[in-house]
Amino acid sequence: MVISWITRSVSLQIAQSIVYIDNAEDLRDKFSKGDHFRMSDLLQEIHSIKQGERTISTYHTDLKILWEELEILRPIPACSCTVKCTCELVKTLRNYKETEYVICFLKGLND
Repeated sequence: MVISWITRSVSLQIAQSIVYIDNAEDLRDKFSKGDHFRMSDLLQEIHSIKQGERTISTYHTDLKILWEELEILRPIPACSCTVKCTCELVKTLRNYKETEYVICFLKGLND
């Protein structure tokens, strides 16, 4: 039922490409790959953004919006181990992202 609603809600070209999809998970897999060129643009913008004439609050908000969009396109993967994972890889990846965020923020601040 949901798939038929989605099929009727999208453009004809997209509807033709999803007509044989059986379930929502297949639909998600097809369209959740992310736009690699958009990710590249976001990364470039994040690493080059400067405070300029903005207040610190506005600068932080603008940078946070870019990071949130990047996080949507490139989320940290969840562990899918059947036994509870103990390597803390996800925690390490989050720390890397947070460190990168702080460095980009500090590098873009005015002197």
